[in-house]
Amino acid sequence: MSKIINGKEIAENILKELKEEVKAAETQISKSPQLSIILVGDNSESKIYVKNKIARAKDVGIEASFYELPEDCSEGDLEFLIDSLNTDEDVNGIIVQLPLPKHLNEDKILNKITPEKDVDGFTDTNQDALFKGSSDFIFPATPLAVIELINRFDNDINGKKSCVIGKSKIVGKPLAKMLENLGADVTTIDRDTKNPEDISSSADLLIVAAGSKHLVKENWVKEDALIIDIGITKDNDGKIYGDVDFDNVVDKARAITPVPGGVGPMTIAMLLTNTVKAFEKQNKLI
Repeated sequence: MSKIINGKEIAENILKELKEEVKAAETQISKSPQLSIILVGDNSESKIYVKNKIARAKDVGIEASFYELPEDCSEGDLEFLIDSLNTDEDVNGIIVQLPLPKHLNEDKILNKITPEKDVDGFTDTNQDALFKGSSDFIFPATPLAVIELINRFDNDINGKKSCVIGKSKIVGKPLAKMLENLGADVTTIDRDTKNPEDISSSADLLIVAAGSKHLVKENWVKEDALIIDIGITKDNDGKIYGDVDFDNVVDKARAITPVPGGVGPMTIAMLLTNTVKAFEKQNKLI
């Protein structure tokens, strides 16, 4: 059986490193990083995600504040809260937990966050800086988690023939650009791509972020490919599934991330890494 990439274990190592970094920063300025998380509505899964983020933040010494707004809150009320956090000098990072209720303009709301505090890396300013090659921006957390997973597993991206399935603004597109910047030969696939399995099955590095249960079958995968599965689907049976048909692919792959336990814990680790970096930058420690 190919090697399973334990994202949870790697994330724990990163959090330990982050805890030491926070301690070192605190000795210089006697302040702790502060992260504010906003949740709109009563989505049970979102509440679990927020709870996990707050717990891990506290583990590394980040002070986390939680703001819960009702499902029917107005766009104005949400924007007012974001503006107040933007101007609070003690707040270093702001997260608006997704998805938002349908009556709220997600793109507009995310772009209300000042880019320096956008630790998810979702604002247009941070995204544009990535694509323009600027060094002054915050990486989107999930793509950064994928890069960190690959680096810590085998540090082998340069020159790799890579395929990214999914072109979302917050995962697929920035991830493809980040891979290109690291020297990978990248092809992207979306729902309009013809014969996608012909493309994916030639990739040494296959990253899937389509949000479609078991989309990637055995014939989509090259022998000894490294596979990163970002997708997550909760089925009617209550079980969590990835985009890759894990059981039928695992023996063919050189290594693969499980779902859950792969990219998820790493995304939180990278989110907190972004928060600490924002804190250090805002306080002129870096």
